[in-house]
Amino acid sequence: KELAFTFPVVVVFMDWVLHRRLRWSRYAQLAGVFSVYTVLRLAALSRFMIRQTIFELDPVSLVLSTLAFLAAYISKLLVPHDVNAFHVFSPTRSILSREFLFTALVLGAFAAGLWFFRKQRALVFLFGFCILTLVPVLNLQGVGENVFADRYLYLPSVGSSILIPLAAREIWKAHPLGLWQGRQLGALLLTLLLVAYGALLWSTVWMWRDDRTLYTATLERSPNAMLIANNLGQYYQGQGDYEKAKQVFRGALEMWDRSFIKVRRNLASTYAGLGGAYLKQMKLQEARDFFLRAQELSVKDAVVMDNLGSVYLGLGDYKTAREYYEKALALNPKLERIHNNLAALYLVEGDYDHAISEAQTALAIFPQLGEAHIIVARAYARKGMIEQARL
Repeated sequence: KELAFTFPVVVVFMDWVLHRRLRWSRYAQLAGVFSVYTVLRLAALSRFMIRQTIFELDPVSLVLSTLAFLAAYISKLLVPHDVNAFHVFSPTRSILSREFLFTALVLGAFAAGLWFFRKQRALVFLFGFCILTLVPVLNLQGVGENVFADRYLYLPSVGSSILIPLAAREIWKAHPLGLWQGRQLGALLLTLLLVAYGALLWSTVWMWRDDRTLYTATLERSPNAMLIANNLGQYYQGQGDYEKAKQVFRGALEMWDRSFIKVRRNLASTYAGLGGAYLKQMKLQEARDFFLRAQELSVKDAVVMDNLGSVYLGLGDYKTAREYYEKALALNPKLERIHNNLAALYLVEGDYDHAISEAQTALAIFPQLGEAHIIVARAYARKGMIEQARL
């Protein structure tokens, strides 16, 4: 995890802020571990920093968006608002935009807090800890499609969880009240805080109940989350509600033009989802058209190739079906469904030996594949080998 990059820096920063003795031998150990990690990372990724999400931003928009992300993370460290499983990235392009005004307010308040507690070194360290542990996720193109994610706060929130009560204690020490009056005020503030935070979090707890609820609630919060729409479409398709699946997938297509980050595999997945729904309804011409669009966008998708083979098998074009099945196998020879579908093709063509061989290969990968057992039985039966068919 890239957040762990900050650990050596945090250790040095802590010693420096707290006026501790600088522990050079310990720093050397951390540097050694980091060096080993760097070698492994370079071997695995070919470079240290990678671009996981491709988009173009002018320098001003990149700086403004990075600051907006920092402010959004800081605000969530203090108040758990806008909890969402999938935030959709939209760049901040102007200092006069509403997003940047919020950014200026949050960063200004954070800086004011740091200045107010500047003589309390433990608090200064915690302020710095929150910022330092956020630095890796401010590389907007170095994280995934979900550029801003609540889960990245798991380490910075350690700092804010300690910072808030310590800051409250220092304020109390600077402005003490009578014992009884202070207890009443403290109890009231704590109660209000618990009620407010509890209400904010309770409004999101229910969304994790099941897949459909999660995807639906996430789309309500992020209407342009194409990846989530595809997941919801696949859910309905798995439930056999193909009309609903097609409706969701068509909605996902409309999101493409509205999305700032355009991920081709998402568009390919949408077309493939529509193709799959039509294939299940045996509307083969429509299925073929959508699968071909998906293939244009994702030429190395074995599942799309396999589905095209099934479409052509249904259309009676066995030669083309075999070509697609073989292409799919070349891309992923360990996917049992491809061997099973190829076995079905051989069975239709009357090539029973090859049908048995491919079906048995599918069963070797996934022994519980019922359709492959049926193909083996039918192939043996048509060869007149009734006893083997019964087995």
